[in-house]
Amino acid sequence: MGIFGTTMVCIAEWLLFIFPLYQAYLELDEQRDLLLANIDFDEIHNHAFADRKIHLRDLNQLKLLLTDEQKAALKAFNSLRNKAIAWFFVALAGYIKACSSTFEVMEHFSHHVNNWLFILIIVVLTAFALAFIVSRILTNQKVKAI
Repeated sequence: MGIFGTTMVCIAEWLLFIFPLYQAYLELDEQRDLLLANIDFDEIHNHAFADRKIHLRDLNQLKLLLTDEQKAALKAFNSLRNKAIAWFFVALAGYIKACSSTFEVMEHFSHHVNNWLFILIIVVLTAFALAFIVSRILTNQKVKAI
């Protein structure tokens, strides 16, 4: 494959890192507000566990204090959290593939690839990808505030 094809594959693979990572954020953000609106953790803590802290990991004690509606909200949140984790793994696979594709593009320009230059390019591209995701998150938060 020529330099054009290799470069296009590299760009596509960087996009396969960026958008699954953004989708993972969207999955978590979708239910976070619903969960927080339905479950007042401070009230549960003050009501039943005044002398010790309640930890979200201690679900057996937490389940005793939740209403059916709150349990359904927590179950929906856990489901979307699992989807988000899956999207994070897809993004990780895309990131690894994007890094190898970037190396292939660099090999087209030079037979001997400087490792420090490769690392610098990966860091810069990763920073651009994360900056894009953060800008989208901030834009979504501004829209929600309206």
